[in-house]
Parts: sequence; C-alpha cells; structure tokens
Amino acid sequence: MAKEYKEEGEILLEYRTRYYFISCAIEILIHKLYFEKKDWIDGKEISAIFFGRFSNFDTEWNMTKAQVELNLLFMNWMGLLDVKKGKDNNTLYALTEDGKHAYKTQSFHNTAANLYYAKQSRKFAKWAFIIAILSMLITLIALIVDICKC
Repeated sequence: MAKEYKEEGEILLEYRTRYYFISCAIEILIHKLYFEKKDWIDGKEISAIFFGRFSNFDTEWNMTKAQVELNLLFMNWMGLLDVKKGKDNNTLYALTEDGKHAYKTQSFHNTAANLYYAKQSRKFAKWAFIIAILSMLITLIALIVDICKC
C-alpha cells in the first residue's frame, strides 16, 4: 500500500506541476498579447519569465527547461498554442482561440487549484491516519493498565 501511495503522490506532483505551468504559460501569453501587443513569443522567454516570476516549490525542484519545452509542445498538441520557427531558428508560440477560451473559463487554473487541494487532502489524510493509530495505541495502553490494576 505504501508503494501505491508514493506512486500516486508522484503522479499527483507531475500533473500538479504540468497544470500549474499551463495556467502560468497562458497568463504569460495573455499578458504579452494584450499588454505588449506581441502575438508570437519565444519559448525561451516564456521559460525565463516562468522560472523568474511564477516558480514555486513544486516547479523549482521538479521542472527543467526541457520539461517547459515539452509542456509547451503538449499545449500545442491540445490546441492551446500555435508553433512556428523564428528567424534565429528559435521556437515561437502564440495563443489560439482555444487558448484564449481556456483563459476566459479558467479551466487550467481550476485544475491546478484542485490538484493543490488534493495535495493538502493527502497530507491531512496521512496525519489523520497517524493520529488514529496513536489514539488506538493510547487506548490499548490504558486498557492494559486498567486490566493490570484488577
């Protein structure tokens, strides 16, 4: 059971970092599109902004720049981004209408929030299990002490 629990935690971490990155990448692209009037953004710039401003404990230790590129390509596969090669043979990304819709509905933001809630629920369940075991031990000790008094 411990092995399955650990594997579920690793899967949860993988999805948590992926969906957190996707929500951040959409935020970055929306900002660049509407405030800086840039349709196409270099993947390296997205990566630099993400690690500079949005990185958290999960992503600092579990996400590399290569995984950022893979997640951007995953977003392309999902239809959230368009991809093209730039003048310097760099990869450029732009939001599609589906990507803008995902921002408006906050679907990836909600998924990321739910995955962080699941993380906290797992911690709570683990501590509740430990407290239940300790309570049973204290009850057992009290029972043994009470039997020995007789």
